[in-house]
Amino acid sequence: MIKYLLLGFFIQFITSLDDTLTRIPISANLTRRRKGKIAFSLGNVLAVATAVTIAYFFSAFLDKLLYTRYVVSGLILLLAAVVYFDVFKGRISKKADYKLRRPMSTERFLRLMGAGFVISFIMTIDDIVALAPLFIDTTFLEKIFALAGVSAATAVLIFFVIYSSERLKKIPHKKDIAAGSLLLLSLLVLMGIV
Repeated sequence: MIKYLLLGFFIQFITSLDDTLTRIPISANLTRRRKGKIAFSLGNVLAVATAVTIAYFFSAFLDKLLYTRYVVSGLILLLAAVVYFDVFKGRISKKADYKLRRPMSTERFLRLMGAGFVISFIMTIDDIVALAPLFIDTTFLEKIFALAGVSAATAVLIFFVIYSSERLKKIPHKKDIAAGSLLLLSLLVLMGIV
């Protein structure tokens, strides 16, 4: 069970780290106060929950394929290339162009949450492929532990967005780390370790 907890944490953390670092300047552009960052991050939580749900159903489809391990490994390898070559970043950065800088109201809080959801979901679409192996050929309890790991990683990354934005932006070679981690995950899936 601990294996699935750690796998859930590891996969969510490595696939979302580059997205989190991309979200930091967007969040800073849209929000000035902690309450705004919290609203934006709540949208992120909803986006991750949606992505995990899609990954769960996608895994049921992958589970029926004859060569599941090879297909999933290939898809994760493709995802590593997508991360390394910044395929989605150009479209996402345009989302930061609008600004919501009025005093915080319920409507503004909900708008920031909606912005957090839309931006985060666009960024997590590619993560669905990496999360799918967590639900292939696993028991219900193993799925629960994997979800707990995904949730823990999401909480850690949101904490970084709210409290440590400036430090996170200074991490060198973020893209290389994310792509390399995905390459490692692809090999682990191919060898049947994950």
